[in-house]
Amino acid sequence: MRRCDVAALLLVAMVAAACRAGAASRDLLVVCTGLKTACATACYASGYSYYSYDCNKDNCRCSNSAVKKCFPGSATVRLRGGERKPMAQLALGDEVQTVGPDGMLRYDKVYLFSSRRPHELASFVRVVTAAANVTATPSHYVYARRAGTAQQSLPAGLAGWELLPAGELRLGDAVLVAHDGQAAPVPAVVTGIEVASDVGVYNPHTRAGAIVVDGVVASELTRFVPRWAAHPYLLRATTAALHAAFAVLPHSADAPIAAMLSGLAHGRPGDAIVDRNAFLHAPTSVLA
Repeated sequence: MRRCDVAALLLVAMVAAACRAGAASRDLLVVCTGLKTACATACYASGYSYYSYDCNKDNCRCSNSAVKKCFPGSATVRLRGGERKPMAQLALGDEVQTVGPDGMLRYDKVYLFSSRRPHELASFVRVVTAAANVTATPSHYVYARRAGTAQQSLPAGLAGWELLPAGELRLGDAVLVAHDGQAAPVPAVVTGIEVASDVGVYNPHTRAGAIVVDGVVASELTRFVPRWAAHPYLLRATTAALHAAFAVLPHSADAPIAAMLSGLAHGRPGDAIVDRNAFLHAPTSVLA
């Protein structure tokens, strides 16, 4: 099946999800997603490897290079049962610690790697706190609060936390840290920011949308996705689209689906893998 056919089917599923939701703001998000899909399809059909699309300016650009947006191979996640596993060894179907929209820690299956390049050297930012340190590319979103606002009363869940690129964090800002034995992550103040190089670039995805990496709560999205679009509805729309796609498409479509999702997340296709069984049979459990 051609990549453009898969893109069209995913777009139809997203539009259907928006119609069921019936909210104008959500329709706007789906329109932007559809335009990004059209931009990606046009770029790939013309032989380019990457694309970028600005919804505000209706500007589509094609290129053969892109900024790396992931975690290093040495970054770790916590598996069900307490074992910690480096990104370089993480596999589709592994159940990793995540955070639900309600702000509670839980476990979800990894169903997609939108980027998985084990031998690539990349530059990263290491965000240091007294409780945990996380390493990510500068453009990867982390849940954070600016200095001076972290102690204010917050709404329940992740709603009161901003999505800030790791490279834009400053000393005194707060991030969310998961501690053993606790049901929800807690704030920790950023005490250091370092630049580092490491091997491997990985971006795993779960149905939660927020993953705990090196003990710190990070988004599964990057700056390539506009902050206003990095909304829980985006996750719900994508989930609905994938359910619809997997229901009607054969397994031979999995590779094009993975490539398209990688393109939507990073501006480039390829080096992506998806597991439809991990997605369709992905129960979650909240930590006690």
